[in-house]
Amino acid sequence: MKRGFWVWLLVVTLVSAMTGCGGGGGGGGGGTVSGVAAAGAPLVGTVKIKDAASPAKELTATIAADGTFSFDVGGLTPPFILKATGTVGTANYTLHSFATGAGTTNINPLANLAVAMASGGLDPATVYATPSAGILKAIADKLPASVTDIQTKLQPLLALYDAAKANPLTDTFTANHTGLDEVLDMVKVEVTGGTVTVRNKATDDVIVTGPPNAPDKWTPDPTKIPIPPIRAVISPIYAKVKINQTMSFTADVKRSANKKVILSVVETGGGTITDAGVYTAPATEGVYHVKVVSDANPSLPAEATVEVVTGQSVNVNIDPPSANVPTNGSKTFTATVTGTSNSQVTWSVVETNGGSITSAGVYTAPATAGTYHVKAASAADTSKSATATVIINKSDNNSNSLIGTWYGPKEFKFTINQLVESNQLDIDYELVNQYSGTLYYPVFSNNGKMVADGHNIGSLWINATPDNSKVKIYFEDDGQYVTIAKIDLTRSTSNPDILVGTMNISSTNSFYSVNILDPSYRATFTRR
Repeated sequence: MKRGFWVWLLVVTLVSAMTGCGGGGGGGGGGTVSGVAAAGAPLVGTVKIKDAASPAKELTATIAADGTFSFDVGGLTPPFILKATGTVGTANYTLHSFATGAGTTNINPLANLAVAMASGGLDPATVYATPSAGILKAIADKLPASVTDIQTKLQPLLALYDAAKANPLTDTFTANHTGLDEVLDMVKVEVTGGTVTVRNKATDDVIVTGPPNAPDKWTPDPTKIPIPPIRAVISPIYAKVKINQTMSFTADVKRSANKKVILSVVETGGGTITDAGVYTAPATEGVYHVKVVSDANPSLPAEATVEVVTGQSVNVNIDPPSANVPTNGSKTFTATVTGTSNSQVTWSVVETNGGSITSAGVYTAPATAGTYHVKAASAADTSKSATATVIINKSDNNSNSLIGTWYGPKEFKFTINQLVESNQLDIDYELVNQYSGTLYYPVFSNNGKMVADGHNIGSLWINATPDNSKVKIYFEDDGQYVTIAKIDLTRSTSNPDILVGTMNISSTNSFYSVNILDPSYRATFTRR
C-alpha cells in the first residue's frame, strides 16, 4: 500500500536551504516560431526545432491540416534549425528550414535549399543532427544572401508564377496552388550528394543544377520550365466549423475565361455544399474535404479541408500537474485534450536548460536543481495549453539532504522526495510487510490516516530542520483514540547513508484498552 501526499513543514526556513539550488539559465527572447510546412500541398506529419544551446533543446509540433505549425520558443536560444517530416500524397519528405529568432519561418523545398546553401553545401540533415552555435550563427549570417541567390537564379521560373520576389522562408505562405505554392506544385527541388537539382515534375527534365555552395556555377535550362496550367483553386483551404453549421467557400479557375466549376464533398456523410459554395457540416465531428473541379481543366482539381467540431471550447490538462524528479531523472506526463477530435499536443519545456521532453511526454531532468515547467499545447488550437510544475532536487547521499528512500528494521519505508513549496515536503510512505495485531508501529490506510486493526488512529505531520539534516515524524490522533507516535531521526555521524533515531509511542485505546509495547523503540533507518 503506497500513498503520496503533501505535508506541511513546520519550519519555513527550510526554503533557503533547498530553493537556492534552482534557476533557469539564459536563452533568448520568447515569442513563437510559426509557419507552413508544404511541398505543393500541406505536409502530413511533424515539425521539430532545435536551438543553439549546448546541448541543443528540441521541441516537436504536429503539422495542422492546413500545413501550419507553431512553437513557443520562450527560454530557447536562437538561432533555430527546423526539420519537417511527413507526406504529401504518396511522397515522403524530410525538409529543413531556419529561423534567426521568433517570427515566420516556412518549411518547403526552397527553404531546404536555402539552408543547404547558407551552410556552405552541408547536408541540412547533418546540420540538424549535430547543430552547434558556430554553425547556426554562420547559417544565420549567410541566409539572406542565399535567398537572394535563389530568387536570382530561379527568376525565370518564379516570375512565370508571380513569385519573383517571394522569400520561401519568411513570406506569408498558403498552400493554395497560387504563387510560390504553385511553383512547388510544378517542380521538384532536390539537394542530394552535394548537388542542387530543380526538375519539371511532369517531364522530369532538369531546369537548374549545380553545387549548393556555388550558385554562380548553376547550369540553367529555361526551356524546361513548366508552363503555368489552367487550374481550379478554392478558398479557404482549411476551415473549422461546428456541427450542423454553415460556411462559404469561394472557387475560381486560373488562366481561363471559363469559370464553370463543380463543387462536392469527398466523404459520404461529410456534409453538403451548394453550387454557390455554401457548405453545411454534418452532425458528426471529423475531418472532411470539399473538392472543386473546373470545366476548363478537370485534371487539376483543388481541395479544402474542413474540421467539424462539437462547438465545445478546447481544453488541455496534464497529468500529473506537478512532479518531483531527481537530477538527470525522467518522468512521463500525459496530456488530455477535450473539445476537439484532435488529441495531439506539442510538448515543450518553458525554461532554458530546464531539461527536455519528447513528443510522447517523456521528460528528462537537467543536471541542475530548480523549479521548471513543461507545457502541452493543443495542435487543434495552439492558444490552448496546460503547464505542469517539475521540481528538480539533487540526490546526494552524502549531503545534508534527507531526500531519498529509507527503510526501518520492521520494514517501514518512507521516501522524502523534495521541497515542493516554501512550506511543504512531498512524502511517500509504505508499510512493506504490513503487521496485524498489537500495534507496535503505525499501519496506514489509503486516505493517509494511520490504522490499527482496521481503526483510524491518526494523521501524519512532518517537521524538518532548516538544513534538512534532521526530520521528525509525528502520528497524532484525530478520532476516538489518543495515540501519539513520534520518530525523531538524524543522520548517523559514522555513516551518512543511515538515519538513526528514537520512536516514542503512547496510546490509550478506549475500545481495546491496548497499550503500545516498547514506548522507547529504537529505530534505525537505512537507505537502500
